[in-house]
Amino acid sequence: METLPKVETIRISYSKAQAFKSCEYKFWLAHVRKYADDSVKPGLMPNEKSEALRRGTHGHLMMEWFHNEVKDTLEFPYDPQECSRIMSSVVARGIALNYEDTSTIMKQMLHYAANVFPYKNWRILEVEKEYRLEVGRDPITGLMKVVPGTIDLVVDISGTVVIIDHKFSADAYKPDRIEIEPQIPVYIGEMRALGIPVRYGIYNFMRTRKMNNVEEQVVQEPVKPNDIRIQQSFADHLTTIVKIIEFQEKLKQPGFIPTRSASNNCDYCDFRRLCKTALKGEDTTAMIEHGFTANDYGYEDL
Repeated sequence: METLPKVETIRISYSKAQAFKSCEYKFWLAHVRKYADDSVKPGLMPNEKSEALRRGTHGHLMMEWFHNEVKDTLEFPYDPQECSRIMSSVVARGIALNYEDTSTIMKQMLHYAANVFPYKNWRILEVEKEYRLEVGRDPITGLMKVVPGTIDLVVDISGTVVIIDHKFSADAYKPDRIEIEPQIPVYIGEMRALGIPVRYGIYNFMRTRKMNNVEEQVVQEPVKPNDIRIQQSFADHLTTIVKIIEFQEKLKQPGFIPTRSASNNCDYCDFRRLCKTALKGEDTTAMIEHGFTANDYGYEDL
């Protein structure tokens, strides 16, 4: 097994921690195994991304374009007609770049800009802002543990700082999922530790399931965790960082093979063909060479 280059820090984002918890083998392929010796970042990236990943990445890019232009060109409170005009331009730009994915989300985004966003009293503070929090050195390896996080949107609502995370999925989270999902509590904990008084968060869903009523496709779900929940979620994240450091050390052992976690997620995994080929003991060199490229997503090191 290959190991990571020697680094002084270990940066584990929320998404990377979730990837590790879902399947060690997928984590190894996506974030550790190098495509080539001269690759800047470790990890493999499929040439053909899954529809959900591709659409989500494209949707986030369009949201970034929209909110940046609103922030840079409009006075608060934002005029609905001007927001609609900006989103129409963003959609045209999105179509030129990627018609297939834009066509599945443009109705929702046009509705969001004209009928939702301007009336939410969200004064934009930051768009796609990256934060990094040092949480101490690992006592065994000496690595500085860093929690990075890129927040889709930071807004002020009547004097209250709120973080917003955009989601492009078939359905919004159900109440139990909202209560358990650690993403926003982890982000709140990180930002509060950095001195930013975030009060709560909002999941901003652009549902991709086909529906007659666009109002049902554009859904905002607030997340208002208490201090204990924030502490619990952040502590769980720190525990996962320690487990990833231990995993990294195990990779140095001859013959160590990361554990595969077979589940329904395998049906949507970008590495499923590679995984089953390797399980049969067959050479995956050509498959990797022609089906993948070097990872270009995420932070500079593990």
